[in-house]
Amino acid sequence: MDNRGLRLFIVEGKELKGSDNGGSSSDPYVKLKFNGDSFKTETIKNTLSPVWNQSFDMGMVNEYSTFEIECLDWDRFGKHDSLGKVQLPMTVLREAAIFGQSDKWVNLDKKGYIRVGFQFNPPYPLQQQQHQISPDGSNPNVIQQNQIQQQNIISSYGQLPPPVYYEPIYLKTYPTKLEAEFILPNDLYQKTIYVTGEPVKASLILYVNQPIIVRSLFVSLKGKTSIRGKKQKELVQDYRNLLHSTTGPSSPNSQTQKIALDIGKHIYPFEFFIPKHCNSSIDGIGNYKVSYRFQFNADIVNLPDIELEREITVVNLEDTVHRMTQTQINERCSKSPITGGNIEMTISAPKNSYYPGEDIELQVHVNNSSKKKVKKIELELQRTITIEHEKGVPSQVLKVSKNFFPKIRQNQESTQIVVMETPQNLLNTIYQSGIIKIEYKVRAVLDILDCIDLYTLFPVNIVLPDPKRVILPNPLDEISKIPRYIQEWTPRNLLSWLYFRMKCPEVVTANPEFYQYCLSGNELLSIPDNILLEKVLKGAGSRTEEIFKAIKIEIDRVLSVRSILKDNQLPHLIPTFEKEMVTFDLLPTLTPFDLGQLTTTIGDRIRLQNAFKNISLN
Repeated sequence: MDNRGLRLFIVEGKELKGSDNGGSSSDPYVKLKFNGDSFKTETIKNTLSPVWNQSFDMGMVNEYSTFEIECLDWDRFGKHDSLGKVQLPMTVLREAAIFGQSDKWVNLDKKGYIRVGFQFNPPYPLQQQQHQISPDGSNPNVIQQNQIQQQNIISSYGQLPPPVYYEPIYLKTYPTKLEAEFILPNDLYQKTIYVTGEPVKASLILYVNQPIIVRSLFVSLKGKTSIRGKKQKELVQDYRNLLHSTTGPSSPNSQTQKIALDIGKHIYPFEFFIPKHCNSSIDGIGNYKVSYRFQFNADIVNLPDIELEREITVVNLEDTVHRMTQTQINERCSKSPITGGNIEMTISAPKNSYYPGEDIELQVHVNNSSKKKVKKIELELQRTITIEHEKGVPSQVLKVSKNFFPKIRQNQESTQIVVMETPQNLLNTIYQSGIIKIEYKVRAVLDILDCIDLYTLFPVNIVLPDPKRVILPNPLDEISKIPRYIQEWTPRNLLSWLYFRMKCPEVVTANPEFYQYCLSGNELLSIPDNILLEKVLKGAGSRTEEIFKAIKIEIDRVLSVRSILKDNQLPHLIPTFEKEMVTFDLLPTLTPFDLGQLTTTIGDRIRLQNAFKNISLN
């Protein structure tokens, strides 16, 4: 039997059941029971989001231990009302600990959540995979992609895994200027969203228009929270010298080596890790901001440095539709008018979390056994934003209302399905102790004729949509935007050609390296066939040869024209033909008038007529 010492932390609660002041607040405290012993936290007055931060020594525990956590509402007189309880098995804490977690939100059986921290003595060893070195020793710092999953088990103590370096990719292209850009996966169709606790992958592309020598290529990931532009907390800071992938393992000598880069497109895949506890990106809430960004600096010999910065969007799964603390809505309130009888309203829904733009669908049941008449049901979504550091600044309130008019008379019952539309640009629910709080509540009012209204107020969560959902654009729009001339294709045009014209999305979805190349049509004209077959198109599987031939047909329509003009000593006409998008299949159809528009020289025109006379499209 595996016996270990355990210290439990009752950290905080949120969205607790309201027991006082018409359900708008409580005086919560937590009672912890284990092996016949009982422990209690202090009472926090008038709140549904208490912060206790109290610890309790549970002594020795084993895999068969179970803890009972109950949240209660303190009352000066009478019995303390239970706000909810939960049984917490030791196996749940053990599983979380071996994957690097030190706290966990638990769901109360009535309503709300309690965050429980835990510390074992001795601690459980983390389950992680060992780094492997390539057996031939040619690239000792490259870690295989299937081993990177160990980064998901980094604990919330701020530790970062060892750096991961990938081999750079070089394509012999002919850029017109020296510049750099960040390439993010899936960024061609929609904004790339990175999830905390997972590898953050991207590429840095350096376009070199003349041979250069570089001392370093530094890329960094920085995340912070700030108030009024001043850093309040650093969430993550990590960096890579991308030259390490070519110079070998990190060492003082490797950091000072100079590397010569030839003309072409230099692609440097890189990877960072954002700890699981990091906050989601936030902007536009007063003076409070959570931001993450990639930064790049190239130290080039005898040339100005290249600096680049790009902000990225990071989402914590706890702020999305995947959150595990989702519960049902089941609110009940009633009143007894002076004239006798009773009016009861019950509001229910299968969930309490909704993403922006999603309808909040509530079932409202009213039982009227009084002599009064119900005029209408009014629902109002309220948002309150409180920034703790902004003293004297009033909270912001957003109101979205919906009215229904079921006339419910004496001794009648009515059940209505009420739908409230939420705005597309809603901020998600946030609670960060001592920093910021964004809350949403639904206020349900029963308007009673000649009587004080009956109302209840209950919280709902606004969560972010699924960050991994890919929404493809309209196929017809995308196909219509693909230029006839491949040299004019953008990387998005190539992607749309594969997705919608060739109907082979597997090229992209089955090949995680596809996005790294970010190929334009002009680059397709110059890259080697083996790169195109073995690297770019390898995700197509059995259709690889078919897709390759289709691309080569598009390429040959351009290169064949160049070859014919060169063979007939007319290379000076290549820019003119390409400007007019004259491809190989059009050559036999060109009339003398067309040739006269392409060149004003009689000798060139005659040579073109002779060259195109015997062309066969077969």
